[in-house]
Amino acid sequence: MSDEFVTQTEEAVDTAAETFEYTAEDAAETEETGNLADYEAPRTGKVGAYLFGLLVFLVLTVASTIVSMIGTFPLQQRAVLASGGDVAKAQELLLAEMENSPLVPITQFFASFIMFVIAGLWYFFKFYKPAKEEGRVTPILPKIMNLKTILLIVFGTTSAYALAVLLQYGMTLLMPDYASAINSVLGSALNGVMGIIAGVLLAPLAEEIAVRGLILRRAEKSFGLVGCMIISAVFFAVFHLNPIQSVYVIPMGLFWGYIGYKYKSVIPCIICHLVNNLIAVIISSWADGINVRNAIIFAAIFVVCGVITFFAIKMPEKETA
Repeated sequence: MSDEFVTQTEEAVDTAAETFEYTAEDAAETEETGNLADYEAPRTGKVGAYLFGLLVFLVLTVASTIVSMIGTFPLQQRAVLASGGDVAKAQELLLAEMENSPLVPITQFFASFIMFVIAGLWYFFKFYKPAKEEGRVTPILPKIMNLKTILLIVFGTTSAYALAVLLQYGMTLLMPDYASAINSVLGSALNGVMGIIAGVLLAPLAEEIAVRGLILRRAEKSFGLVGCMIISAVFFAVFHLNPIQSVYVIPMGLFWGYIGYKYKSVIPCIICHLVNNLIAVIISSWADGINVRNAIIFAAIFVVCGVITFFAIKMPEKETA
């Protein structure tokens, strides 16, 4: 993927979006002034923000899919040959192959690495470098090293995680067989050192740079807080490519969208994602599947941490130093 191709594609997205930028609010403004020329369209319209998000999703998904298909080709070949042409049986055999194959975590590592590199370079050249040249980049650490931000990151992420677990429970009860297959594949992808690095570090970095970096930075030009949170959640869900994960990651997508919008930086979102993964590792050591006890515990965690997060949001900045 060349810089020229990305630039040309982004320009096409902006051009297409200009057709849709004149909204009802703009019409009201024009009626007040009586002159269409008085309305100055934003640099990127709402449709343009969605189209850009779709572009980011397609580029990264295609790149990672190509790597995954190449890496798991031997497994696919064996499954097709053993199925005798039966598509359903081939899919079943492929899932069984992927559960225990060492190729899966290796493939996941390289797919995540490719996504991270593409998203990172894209973000650097499109947003960070121009902002740096214009003197708009300020150190993020002084903004987040305070009580308010620490409470937001720790308790907000914990509350969102607890709600995500409850949603995961619900989706698992609705789709038990599919959930079992997905969990098996996801578990096999985390086997070994390369799988752990991919799942715990590379994939979160790539997702945050893509969603709270590229997509959210573009969305801020056209949307306020709520709109940016929704876009963050929608594309974060879409990136997971399966209905179960796409539903239960929505709370994280909303909250991390709030964090990204508030601090105008992807760094706090990356920290939130890493905290989330740490919480998941800690909790998985005692959470033994879906049962009433665990549901009550996670519901309590969601409420208590949610209340703390609410008060943290309301804390004045002067009390956070």
